[in-house]
Amino acid sequence: MPSSEQPIRSRVWILRGLGNSPAVMTLAKGHLALTSEEGAVFDAPLAEVREIKFPWYYFGGGVKLTVGTKRYRISFVRPNGAQDVPGRLLAGAGAGPASALAAAGEVYGKYRDISAGRSAGKTWRQALSSSPQA
Repeated sequence: MPSSEQPIRSRVWILRGLGNSPAVMTLAKGHLALTSEEGAVFDAPLAEVREIKFPWYYFGGGVKLTVGTKRYRISFVRPNGAQDVPGRLLAGAGAGPASALAAAGEVYGKYRDISAGRSAGKTWRQALSSSPQA
C-alpha cells in the first residue's frame, strides 16, 4: 500500500465475457473490497489476494486477481456498451456519477474514460505491487 496509507477507491467493471458489471473497488486498512449493485463481491485481507497481474493487453487499464478460489478480471476503463457505475456505489468515492455523453462528444468522452482508467490502473499497480503477493 502507498506509504501514506490513504484508502484507494475506484469505479471499475467486472469483466464477465458476455456482460460487464459496474462496481467499486476499494483498498483500505489492508483489505481489498469489490462491491457491485448486488452487494459485496468480496472483501478480503490483502494477504488473501493472489495472482495479481496487470496484463500488457489491458494497456494499463485492468487487472486480474484471485481471491479465495475465484479469479476476477477487472477493468478500470469502461467497456463499450457497459453501464456506468451507479452513483449510490460511488458515494464517498470522491467522484460523482459520470454525465451522459452527447453524440458529438462521445469520442472525446471515451478518450477521457481511457485516460482516467489508465491513470487508475497506474495507482492500483503501485498499491498492489507493494503487497507481498504481487
